[in-house]
Amino acid sequence: MKKNKTKNPLIKRVPRELKGDWSKYLLVSLFMIFVIGCIAGMYVANESMLTAATENMKKSICEDGHFELSQKAKKGTFDSLSATIYEDFYYNLNEDKDGDGKKEGTIRVFQKNDEVNLASVLDGRLPENKNEIAIDRMHADNAGIKVGDTISTGGEKYEVSGLIAYVNYATLHEKSTDLMFDAIKFGVAIATEDAFDAYGTDNLHYSYSWKYEKTPADDTEAKEKAEDFISRLCSGETFDSLYLGVLSGAIRFVEKGMDTNKARWQSSPFWVNFLKGIESIKLKSHEVTPEIGKTIDWIDVSVLGSLKLLSKVAKEGNIDLYQIMENSDKEISERHKMLFNSFEMLSEEEKNNVFDKIKAIGLI
Repeated sequence: MKKNKTKNPLIKRVPRELKGDWSKYLLVSLFMIFVIGCIAGMYVANESMLTAATENMKKSICEDGHFELSQKAKKGTFDSLSATIYEDFYYNLNEDKDGDGKKEGTIRVFQKNDEVNLASVLDGRLPENKNEIAIDRMHADNAGIKVGDTISTGGEKYEVSGLIAYVNYATLHEKSTDLMFDAIKFGVAIATEDAFDAYGTDNLHYSYSWKYEKTPADDTEAKEKAEDFISRLCSGETFDSLYLGVLSGAIRFVEKGMDTNKARWQSSPFWVNFLKGIESIKLKSHEVTPEIGKTIDWIDVSVLGSLKLLSKVAKEGNIDLYQIMENSDKEISERHKMLFNSFEMLSEEEKNNVFDKIKAIGLI
């Protein structure tokens, strides 16, 4: 006997659904095509932008890195380094856009150079006279400055000869530690040699850029070159011991170890070589006399809940928690002794205020 095959119900239902709600499915399809097109376009654009950025970095001779010294390096200091070192000095100067005599931002002024970190001229031209200056286009757009305008920088008036973009300042971060940049309050600029020299050396930043003689093949080689660079650099006499001492006391680079306590990880060899045995200097703020009132606030906020919990548990076992605390052999710390001594020196009125503060614990 022949068995009847069960027909798939979707064979008729799908065409019927498409015919009945064709506009809905058409809209969904168009939306999916649009999204796929956008994603594909962004992917292609991203690759194009990366390629363009890489080519621009090569064309504009972008630095491989930079460092700053407290004074100008002596002749021959960098001779042993496996990199070419360029002077890239600058001033951080106050900027006054509207001539009212008030600081409205900071502008970092560099001297014209044709060796490293070249600037692209986007509008106008580079400065040719002592009273001309070219500033970053992003800063100019945000601050409302145009070619031909007059601005005051470092107390001197300059005519804006052009708008530029520095290859190493694609984003206007004033410090490398800044998470965000402020293109309104900070910008970079180029001045002529005469204008640059006129500022003197009082506020001059001795910044040096370097380019590797042979570009590292990968991150590992780059790390090795950086270690060698730092090791050789600190063998000179340019960095003074105070700077290195403060740096050593503030940060430490370590090699990841098996110990869960990171404090016991060994310092990285390159960091040890960089510091060259300089003793750490810990910067301290002025000593602050402890206040009993702050301790009471701390107990009220952070300790009282835990004490109440322990008291409840202790009652279950017929334990006098506060008697145990009173009979404890644990000595009070030096800080606590200072707190009690400062309390003893208070006037009667001040002591009563402390007593009232203690009575108010847990009421607010």
